[in-house]
Amino acid sequence: MITIREATIFDIAIIADLWQKLIEEIETAEFQKEQFFMETLAAIINPTHYVAVAENKGEILGFISGSIENVDYMKDLCGIYKYVYILPKFRNHSYHEKLIDGFTEFCNGKTKYLAFMCFPGKSSHWERIGYRPYKVFMIKEA
Repeated sequence: MITIREATIFDIAIIADLWQKLIEEIETAEFQKEQFFMETLAAIINPTHYVAVAENKGEILGFISGSIENVDYMKDLCGIYKYVYILPKFRNHSYHEKLIDGFTEFCNGKTKYLAFMCFPGKSSHWERIGYRPYKVFMIKEA
């Protein structure tokens, strides 16, 4: 059974490995594991950040990382999830949606919008569940 839980410092190395797989899939950035490791550690201990993992029988299958930020051009606090990743063999099981639900709950009552950066041509799924394009983001009211 899948469990979504907030990440701990003991999960950082596994999250960094998953993040490297994400970067390899989208081929958009050079991976700096040490930098990501330190950023994730800082996020885990910061109350405005949310890092959670999807776990099954002790195996971490994916993660989400986001934060509550004041976005200048939105003029409101916004819950922005920056990374959501599930191992390919588990993608047909709605685990990414459970991770996003956890982030949505974290933001509940604290933000007006939920947003994430969207890659070109990848927005149709998000539009079906209530998001709309806004600059480089997909957003919806929280």
